[in-house]
Amino acid sequence: MVDIEIITRPTLYGIGIGMIFALISLGLSLTFGKMKIINLAHMLFYALGAYMVFTTSILMGNFWYGILLSVVICFVLGMLSEQVLKYLYGKTIEYTFIITYAILIIGIDIIKSIWGVDFKSVAAPAELTWVIPLLGIEFYRIFVIIFSAMLYLSVILFMRYNILGKIIVAFIDNDEHLQAMGINPRIATLLMFAFGSALAGIGGALHAPLYSPNPYMGEDLLIYAFAVIVVGGVGSVIGTLLGGIILGIGYSFASIIQPYLSPIVVFLMLFIILIVKPEGILGPK
Repeated sequence: MVDIEIITRPTLYGIGIGMIFALISLGLSLTFGKMKIINLAHMLFYALGAYMVFTTSILMGNFWYGILLSVVICFVLGMLSEQVLKYLYGKTIEYTFIITYAILIIGIDIIKSIWGVDFKSVAAPAELTWVIPLLGIEFYRIFVIIFSAMLYLSVILFMRYNILGKIIVAFIDNDEHLQAMGINPRIATLLMFAFGSALAGIGGALHAPLYSPNPYMGEDLLIYAFAVIVVGGVGSVIGTLLGGIILGIGYSFASIIQPYLSPIVVFLMLFIILIVKPEGILGPK
């Protein structure tokens, strides 16, 4: 008889990390899908979210304040970053790649100067650290799945029913529609960057107890974020979620066999999906 933990534990671990991948990648997917900007600096918001939780845990002994702070700060900084990156609109992908990577490196150095180069430790909230019987899994990992799923559902409902969300959707579909209604498309770009940055910050905050915050954490996950985008389909909200979960589960099962196999398995899955469906699972044809 197969031990239930052999299947359920890596599956739940994978779904959890996949949901975090999706939160981090969504902003990248939307901006690249519409404006063709490879914003590598986006990963700084993921790192910043993790460091916000670390800071509030140390100074105030409160994990939840860190999540709230990461949302506010990343939202504001996301809007400010758009004011810088707007000068890259219409530039070649290679040019945006170089500029945003330079910003990423500068951001890493700023993180080093503020928090140092050492790996940090963040404890999950005490009320979420109990172990689920039979599964042998800390409840915090289940909390990450539930919280991320609710957040993602909120994003989908926001974009479908809220006026600001509809502005973003209209901009993605055809920005001429916005102009015809007298709405400045710049509002949509600001909102996309702001909300995408806030989601990345939340992803980093949730990941902090599972992945020790360090200056290079954003750069480490960068390649996985783009893999999620490609697998799910560029510009697709639900596709990004599916891509994150699929790659997260593959990553988790591979890490059980050998940790160094995880990136190999992830990119093998990416390779297969690109052959079968080059536009991604839910990408535009």
